[in-house]
Amino acid sequence: MNHFQKMLDEIIDEVIDKQPEKDQDTILKSVNSCLTRLIEEIPPGVLESVKNNAFGGGLEQVRANQTQFVEKNREKWNRAFDHIETLIEICSEAGSNVNRRIRPSAAASQDLLFDTLTKLHAKSCLLAREICCLLVNGFPDGAHARWRALHELVVTSIFLKRSDSKTVEKFRHHQAVDAYKGARQHLSLKGRLQAQPLSEHQLSILQEEYEALIRRYGKNFKNPYGWAEEFLHITNRRATFADIEKAVGFDHWRPYYKLASQNIHATAQTISFSLAVFSSSEDILLTGPSDSGLIDPAHSMSISLTQVTVNLLSYSPNLDDVVYQKVIDSLCADVGEVLKEYLNK
Repeated sequence: MNHFQKMLDEIIDEVIDKQPEKDQDTILKSVNSCLTRLIEEIPPGVLESVKNNAFGGGLEQVRANQTQFVEKNREKWNRAFDHIETLIEICSEAGSNVNRRIRPSAAASQDLLFDTLTKLHAKSCLLAREICCLLVNGFPDGAHARWRALHELVVTSIFLKRSDSKTVEKFRHHQAVDAYKGARQHLSLKGRLQAQPLSEHQLSILQEEYEALIRRYGKNFKNPYGWAEEFLHITNRRATFADIEKAVGFDHWRPYYKLASQNIHATAQTISFSLAVFSSSEDILLTGPSDSGLIDPAHSMSISLTQVTVNLLSYSPNLDDVVYQKVIDSLCADVGEVLKEYLNK
């Protein structure tokens, strides 16, 4: 600890001992010269040593420790993980079956709503797998942060299913607004970024598409949720995600959504609160995995994945879809019951 600082202190003492008659400025110059040489010469050697230690077996030990943790974590949460992973698989399977059955006719009729709902559902299943992976590996706060994104997909899916065709169309077209804004921002920072911005020709194509959409849908379409403002009858301000939540009756999730946001934004709460150490009375600076705090993100994910799957299954249901809905609802309830058992352990 402080090895190099001690080395520098010794050099300073040596310079002073050898040149006691020199003035302070001369001694300071000698010390600065030594310090510059140390900073230039030491780091490459230190880095090489770090690499040798890491590649020579240090990383293998770190990986072995993580593997051992995962095994113990799976053992502890075995029943919960079994139910959660089963739910993810059956939701993915149900969505895939709906897509195979309806996709041909939807493509023929250019059913944009169906295409949008299936894409939102597929993305939701992917997020659910990511959340499960984080939980298994002991990162409940990361899992909770990913649930926040899943919740947004769920709310958006339900909102679009209840809206009209124009709103669905505007939602899909809003991608061009985001692309143009992103390209413009990248261009404005090109002097500070180590990446080439889009060419003038590419940018002009995005700009033409952007301006055409603004002419088509109005100037408010450029707002982050401008695609939803007309359907929400919002005219005097910008729409927010909270407006969309409220429109579908999901505003009661806002406290959980705000809590999950703490794992995304840099606030004092972010460094003061962690699901992973919530049960501990000690002030822990956690930098690795934890086998605590999995209940909230696991349960929230299960509910949200169920919601978005049922939303898709109810689009144009046949008997199989109805059966899937009942099975998924029951399995989600089972997840809640299993997780409840861990509260008393």
